[in-house]
Amino acid sequence: MNLQELNGYEIHLTRFLAGGNDFSGQIAEWFGSWRLAPLGALQAGICWKLDNAPVTLSYEIDGVDTDGNEITATLSVPFQGPQQSAGGLSASEDSVSMAADVSQSATATVAVNVSSAEKWSVSVFPANQNSSWLVVFPLSGAGSSEVKLVASAAGMESGVYTATLVFQSVNTSPQFVNVPITFVIGASNSIGIEGVANGASFEQAFAPGMILDVFGRNLADSAESAPAVPLPFSLAGASVTVNGAPAPLYYASPTQLNIQIPYETAAGTAILGLNHRGQVASYLFEVQASAPGIFVGSSGELVPTSSGAPGGSLPLFVTGVGDVMPMLDTGDPPANGTPVNKLPAPRLPLSLTVGGVEITPLFVGIPCGLVGVTQINFTVPPNVPRGTQPVVVTVGGVASKPASFTVK
Repeated sequence: MNLQELNGYEIHLTRFLAGGNDFSGQIAEWFGSWRLAPLGALQAGICWKLDNAPVTLSYEIDGVDTDGNEITATLSVPFQGPQQSAGGLSASEDSVSMAADVSQSATATVAVNVSSAEKWSVSVFPANQNSSWLVVFPLSGAGSSEVKLVASAAGMESGVYTATLVFQSVNTSPQFVNVPITFVIGASNSIGIEGVANGASFEQAFAPGMILDVFGRNLADSAESAPAVPLPFSLAGASVTVNGAPAPLYYASPTQLNIQIPYETAAGTAILGLNHRGQVASYLFEVQASAPGIFVGSSGELVPTSSGAPGGSLPLFVTGVGDVMPMLDTGDPPANGTPVNKLPAPRLPLSLTVGGVEITPLFVGIPCGLVGVTQINFTVPPNVPRGTQPVVVTVGGVASKPASFTVK
């Protein structure tokens, strides 16, 4: 199922009905995100295991846009029984990368493979102005054929652009094949992204809304920190996108950037695009629903307090908890004066252990003034073993790297 936004507004998804079933609580599991970015797109893979093929199946997905308007999209899908000669469908490329200078164009080809009698079609997804740089032809045919791609940088700014070719054929298995397309305008060897890491744990674990450290060369003009919140979308001559969505910056320097992964980023492979004054670099990394990282000191000790006695109440800070409720805009902190019980907290279940002892936190939420950082307040219980103990935060079943805490 392909879902796209056509009006330029972010949609917060609230309800998903499929074949008479209510999957509203599993929207992020199906589509990879609770949010549909402006002019963005999400995909869900749905496999029905039924005794008999239904005549039709109906779908509905609802949401609220950033202006507070309620949005509903519906779909009715007809079914037909399989034919005797069902064949296969495949594409010659798993993905396609294209590059061009400003105002230039690039070309590529992808072969679609089906049996000689089978009809096929191909479409560009999403089909809006975000993908207008890509022209594909022919859009349909019968039997194995070659599809030509033309990517034009005319009128486009330097950056990294993405789209997906969706090949479909009714009487094949599978019935669709996706081929991701990446188009880089202004690619330069003078800059480079050499790696990324969780901004707290430095692990290779990434989630929407998280602080991401980006390492490389010639990434920005000079060292500069964001002067205030909301965070800016450009700093020291550098701007960043993740899957085409602007990513705000905490800090920029020639060798390191600290950015926030947009909350709109869906689980799966993400592409980071860096534009440093028209010079562009890209980097692929994997995003999951949660990837908690605890902020620690140079020796892996919990900060701001690395020790305490039973009965003492302490804070710790994490990033990578995934999406939050109430929802925050990417780059924004909670509004000043927000009541403590109204501060954004992780959508996914969170648990905390110290020395293997599970603790119910006193508070979990993003404080006013912070972006992408969740505070957890807890009390050290009397049954925690004395000495240096591991502290672990688990969100949505994903455990953090342990931080050390000394129980006195």
